[in-house]
Amino acid sequence: QDPVRRATVAGWRNGRRGCSQAIYRLVPRIYCVGVSGSPIRLSAMGVTIDVWVVPGASRSEFVGLHGDKVKLRVTAPPEGDRANEEAMRLLESLLGPPVSLIGGMTSRHKVFQVANGDVETVRRKLGLLS
Repeated sequence: QDPVRRATVAGWRNGRRGCSQAIYRLVPRIYCVGVSGSPIRLSAMGVTIDVWVVPGASRSEFVGLHGDKVKLRVTAPPEGDRANEEAMRLLESLLGPPVSLIGGMTSRHKVFQVANGDVETVRRKLGLLS
């Protein structure tokens, strides 16, 4: 039996959470987000940033690191793509345009891409140099 189908069937019996975890284990590690341990890394199209977004905050701000992700708080609610757009505007104000959302449209864990710049410049602008 196909391994994805087997994982889906097992997840269906164990509830939705089991399904998503089983399928996630089947994805090769090179495609998993955040495997490198650094939230800011170089990709083929620019710099990729793993971001943890907290919608509905009292003010929009860059907080720092949240595990292996950059944490942002945004005032917009998570409805109608408003939090995504505000997070993108916040990153553009910190890093300069263009910033685009390439993953995590409906999740708090999002992946943004900065087209111009390099990893060290992005780390310096965010104050994450170690």
